[in-house]
Amino acid sequence: MLINPVSTLYFLIFEAILQQVDGNILGPYILGNSTGLSSFWVIFSIMFFGALWGAVGWVIGVPVFAVVYALFRKVSDALLRKRGLTLETGVYEGLAYMENGEMKFLGDQASTRFNAKRPQSNWKRLLHIGKKLSADAKKRTFTG
Repeated sequence: MLINPVSTLYFLIFEAILQQVDGNILGPYILGNSTGLSSFWVIFSIMFFGALWGAVGWVIGVPVFAVVYALFRKVSDALLRKRGLTLETGVYEGLAYMENGEMKFLGDQASTRFNAKRPQSNWKRLLHIGKKLSADAKKRTFTG
């Protein structure tokens, strides 16, 4: 360390990068593969349960979250099967809503809700009120 401080600096930088990659990418990826959770949910569960229960939460957070996640998945799969819908999540990408058992996707111009007359936006209303107030100010009257 005292003989070659530049090598020491390189080693410290390498070690910091290695720890970040291991802790934030590699560890959650490996742990996620064994629990069935994505690395995002692994990090989320460690942070959430760690904040909730401290060091104990760090240890039991991922297994507890994996159980909760599995329960939610089973319930949602059962509800989808009950309605006769597919379990493939890619089918629902871009889905806006379902009407009479038919899937309506975002931007579907044949959709009744897409073509429904929509009320004026708040900005148009505010612009209208502003113009009205401006005209009243010029006339020095107030029409309310």
